[in-house]
Amino acid sequence: MKRRLLTYATALLALTAGTLLVEKPAEAQRDNWYLVGDWNGDGKDNLAVRRGNCVFMDFNFDGSHDREQCYGNGNSESQYLVGDWNGDGKDNLAVRRGNCVFMDFNFDGSHDRKQCYGDGNSESQYLVGDWNGNGIDNLAVRRGHCVVMDFNLDGSSDRQQCYGNGNGESQYLVGDWDGDGKDNLAVRRGNRVLMDFNFDGDHDRTQTYGNG
Repeated sequence: MKRRLLTYATALLALTAGTLLVEKPAEAQRDNWYLVGDWNGDGKDNLAVRRGNCVFMDFNFDGSHDREQCYGNGNSESQYLVGDWNGDGKDNLAVRRGNCVFMDFNFDGSHDRKQCYGDGNSESQYLVGDWNGNGIDNLAVRRGHCVVMDFNLDGSSDRQQCYGNGNGESQYLVGDWDGDGKDNLAVRRGNRVLMDFNFDGDHDRTQTYGNG
């Protein structure tokens, strides 16, 4: 499935679209981060909470965790990503350290693939998406307003898309906005999300939601 970076302000939009990763510190405890994924392969995205290196997943929106997975070391240098890395219909975890992403395919806590991509500096934002519609999530790196996508986890860039202006006020999101099986980009400015359906750099839909 397809997971992307989002803030909690757009979490409800994310869940209804069915295509995201959401990370944000919880209000009650600043060491909590929220993630979204289809953890059991039923075609529905559910929530998870990360505390340190452990992720507590809820499969059915009942508020209790159905799986706990501890992965990586959970330090401040680690970014946790979510994606269907092997095309089995279930989302799994990955940990990014610098420019390398360590992917777990089967919730056993060991990494099954290591992908190094981009330079991993503080100016790079790592995104996850099924860019070519093959059912497997891949990586992309955003630098400024350009996103460089890898279609097949080989570490080379297969597409570069420049979209928006990439300034500090813009947040980049990923989702299958038109239901064609491919993930595309969107840019959030305030409470408006500008979506591109076909990688041409033009926005095809504007959604106003929340207060931004």
